Amino acid sequence: MWWRVTANDPVKLWPALALFVVTVPACGGSNVPAAPTAPSPTPAVVTAPATDLTITGPALVPTGSSVKYDATAVLSIGVTIYHVSGTWTTDNGTVATIDSNGILTGQGPGVATVTITYRNLSATVTVRVSDFASRPSSATANLAISFLPDPVPGSLTPLRGPLCMGAVPSWNFTEVFNETHGVGFTVKAEVVNLFREDGLLLRTSTIPEEYYFPPNSEFVEDVCTDLEESTSGFFEDVVHGIDDRGTELTFRRRVRLLPVAGATTTSSRISPGPIAPRRVTRALRRVR
Repeated sequence: MWWRVTANDPVKLWPALALFVVTVPACGGSNVPAAPTAPSPTPAVVTAPATDLTITGPALVPTGSSVKYDATAVLSIGVTIYHVSGTWTTDNGTVATIDSNGILTGQGPGVATVTITYRNLSATVTVRVSDFASRPSSATANLAISFLPDPVPGSLTPLRGPLCMGAVPSWNFTEVFNETHGVGFTVKAEVVNLFREDGLLLRTSTIPEEYYFPPNSEFVEDVCTDLEESTSGFFEDVVHGIDDRGTELTFRRRVRLLPVAGATTTSSRISPGPIAPRRVTRALRRVR
């Protein structure tokens, strides 16, 4: 049977083709050999090693709650595997536990490291468990920023060790961070601005490291900076982050840098080496 197919009647093409496919083997008899079946190759994705492995999940978990963590792997052949099935562990079961499906449960306040192992790689992420119920509902972190001495007079006294080195006019002092409200605070971004005495912004330095202030904790930071050709100005620290209750907060403190007595832009410090130009040198250390 032949079907006539026209441009205005394209639907009839499919029955015709179906009939043709069905009737051709019948006309050829039983001597027509079957097409050979090629063996199924082992997919490359099964054996390819991983070149990158990352974990996604919240950094803050309330005590008693459960959250899902996922991992994504990139293989050497360029394939990305989402929701990989690996081996999940935590290093502190009193703070958090995690099952084989990546379900993490906060057991008690503290910090735990979550690890997943997949093929040839392992990845880690830090999770913080907080007991929100033990704090007043209105409480948020308070990061008090102070300086020693305050206000900061310029000083020619070098700090201990190789931290503060170079030419004057430069200043070295200690910056103190206190979390005073019993609510931990995670720093997401810290920006240091240096202003000339007349208010001109000389430069901005961004500190990309993320770090955490536990409740009622104190950190001190040794700071060394120079103001290029200016002999006085302002040092401003702007800290942005999120507290243990999930509240985004920004803290700002500015201190005036007074002229260094007897210093000129060409005078030298007694130090083992130069400070990198246009740079703020910092060293953060926890006190308690």
